[in-house]
Amino acid sequence: MREDFLRRYATSPIHVPRFERLLAIYGETDGEDAFAATFIAWDRACPDVEAARIVAELLASFQDETGALIRLTDNAVRGALRLMSETASVAPDVRVRAMRTFFAATDTEAVATVGARLEAAVDATADALGALLEDSVDRPL
Repeated sequence: MREDFLRRYATSPIHVPRFERLLAIYGETDGEDAFAATFIAWDRACPDVEAARIVAELLASFQDETGALIRLTDNAVRGALRLMSETASVAPDVRVRAMRTFFAATDTEAVATVGARLEAAVDATADALGALLEDSVDRPL
C-alpha cells in the first residue's frame, strides 16, 4: 500500500521524500501500509478527485516551529478531506487559501486550534463546513 500511496500522491519525484516522511510519521502507530490503505480508502470516498492529493501535500509540509512534521489525528485528516471535497458552495480558491492558512500554523496553540477545527469538520453539516472555511480566511489563526 505504501507504494500505491506514493504513486497516487507524489506527482513528481521531488514529492517522494516528503511523502515518505509523511508515511513514516503517520504510520508510527499501525504501520505505513495501514495508514496508506486508510488514506486511500478515504480518498476513494471523496466526491472531489483532487481533495486527497491536496490534503496529502499539505500534511507533508505541516511543520512545527522546529521543522518537525506535525502528526494530526486521523479524525483531523478526515476533516481536512471533508473540507476540501464537500464544500462546493465555497469557491475552490477560497478552499485552498483556507487550508493553506490552517497548515501554516507552527506554534503549539495554533496547531491545537487547527486540529480542533479539522476534527469538528468530520461531523459538521455542509453549511457548517462552508462557514468554517470562510471564517478561516476572514479570521486567520
